[in-house]
Amino acid sequence: MKNILIPTDFSKNATDAAKYSLNLFENEKCKFYHLHSVEIEVSRLNNLTHKFTQSIREEALIKLNKLKSYFTITDTKFKNRQKTILSFNNLVDAVKINTKKHNIDLIVMGTKGMTGLRKMFFGSNAVNVLNKTEDCATLIVPDEIEFNKINKIGFPTDLKVVSLKVIEEIKHLAKLHNATIMIMHILDGYSLSEQQQKNLNSLQEELKELDHYFHVMPMYDKVAEEILDFIEDAEIDLLAMTKSEHGFIEKIFREPVIQKLGHKITIPLMVVPHTN
Repeated sequence: MKNILIPTDFSKNATDAAKYSLNLFENEKCKFYHLHSVEIEVSRLNNLTHKFTQSIREEALIKLNKLKSYFTITDTKFKNRQKTILSFNNLVDAVKINTKKHNIDLIVMGTKGMTGLRKMFFGSNAVNVLNKTEDCATLIVPDEIEFNKINKIGFPTDLKVVSLKVIEEIKHLAKLHNATIMIMHILDGYSLSEQQQKNLNSLQEELKELDHYFHVMPMYDKVAEEILDFIEDAEIDLLAMTKSEHGFIEKIFREPVIQKLGHKITIPLMVVPHTN
């Protein structure tokens, strides 16, 4: 069974992300955990009455149950597949604690386009969430996205390392949706190095039972623009990337061009921690 953690602040962005994830895994045996974090500083907690803290708790629980009911009413197959969690820890600690407690495989978070995504990665909460949850993948869902069939999964890679974890995640989604895997490599020289070629062979061997294609693209000045072109030209429905010390993710968010891209990223992005 796949366990999915969906942090929510009850905003439309968070609800859209939850809706997307439920549809993405509707045909798989999953348990969805809706997590709401209410952080109360210790200094304030000492001054709050028990009655007041209880009212905060009750209000949050009502909202969590309404959220769960919303998806149950929308589709009865979700009736027994959802759980709610109320935490009085900060978001980062709440995610970290519940990821371990419930053996979470995937964290799903909503965001506002690429600008929001950049803030999410470099904002204090989100950066800590990603840095401290190294054992599971994170799915980042743009706001106002409507779930459509996943036909193509994009996988940009520098082929310097091959992460078994990201390969397994991609294979799993591809099998679940009968999707084609589109591997993208940005050529930073005249040809692949011996190690890159070896990694490509290993990758293609892992994917041999699935439809997959390998695309080589010339080096642009901006990696982000190159990936956007890849998404558009190949009609990618979901992008999967490895989170590694010197991976594409870090390169993208170091580029000033990201401010110009605005909300052009309109597909979900799955970030998978690197493991051998």
